[in-house]
Amino acid sequence: MNDVVIEADDNLSSEEQDRIEKKRARLEKEKTELLASLASADYSVLKTKVAAVLNLFPHTRNSDVALAIKYWETFQPHIYNENGIMPKDLFKLERLQYMVD
Repeated sequence: MNDVVIEADDNLSSEEQDRIEKKRARLEKEKTELLASLASADYSVLKTKVAAVLNLFPHTRNSDVALAIKYWETFQPHIYNENGIMPKDLFKLERLQYMVD
């Protein structure tokens, strides 16, 4: 996983620098929690499921559609059917917009 780089600028006010430091700490905490969830195979949260798909299937990193299809195949196989999805079942599938936010 790539580290997010947030650089401090000497021209920033102390309030802005504090905001940047808080953001850096929050992102580091989220990263640690996500890696722990992945390591323990805890797929109870959408973010962890999406991270697992992105980790295991690199081609999904370049396409939101490929990500959604692989997610559905992996986590919703009882609904997703590669030969066609019934219109009523579209309401049951996880929304693409939630996966990529």
